[in-house]
Amino acid sequence: LAGSNYFPDCSDSIFLIEVYKSSPEALLYELTQLKALGVFDKINAVVIGHNFGFQDKKFKVEDIVNDFLENYNFPILKINEFGHYQPHAFFPIGVNIKVDATNKKIEIIDDFLD
Repeated sequence: LAGSNYFPDCSDSIFLIEVYKSSPEALLYELTQLKALGVFDKINAVVIGHNFGFQDKKFKVEDIVNDFLENYNFPILKINEFGHYQPHAFFPIGVNIKVDATNKKIEIIDDFLD
């Protein structure tokens, strides 16, 4: 969807990242594409989930993301409660989420289940 009319407006959003059987090169490519689209100029925080099958033993996804985004002024949290092959917590699209970087907590504020 990147670069198309279907790409969401990321203004005032929390950006959630998790990868599945990816590599540092693929992750850097995707982060670079998002930067070129201005995503990181619009968001309020990044939350990194569990990353299954990451294809590098020297680097972790969170290290790559932290280094890539070092010039931005928003919190970056690493949690393992969402992502591939985890006891699946989920984040519904479009709800308000509170990120507490100090206490490393994320809270869904809106009611989203009927």
